[in-house]
Amino acid sequence: MIRDALLFDPVYTLLGVDAAYTPPGEGSSSRALRVMDHSQGESVDDGVGAFVVRPTVHARATDLDGSPTGGTLVVGGVAYRIASHGAVLTRSGRAGGQRRLILERLDD
Repeated sequence: MIRDALLFDPVYTLLGVDAAYTPPGEGSSSRALRVMDHSQGESVDDGVGAFVVRPTVHARATDLDGSPTGGTLVVGGVAYRIASHGAVLTRSGRAGGQRRLILERLDD
């Protein structure tokens, strides 16, 4: 945890963007979250061995409680539903301290 804070806090402070995150569930309230914006598209595995370009953001794992799937995220004034999530892997293939949130635009 301390390593993740030392590593990710400066990166998210300098390069991250503000977002409003509402966890899934009825009556959940929105809260501020700092994310790395890849909403223009990032190559992700579709689960059957092919890669597709989907809008995503990266968030610090410590900023997310439980599963964010089904929650909403507003980034740059655009609202998204969190379709799924997974770990952002390090170069060694291990889960790091970040989560990739795969997004679906709500106004489409």
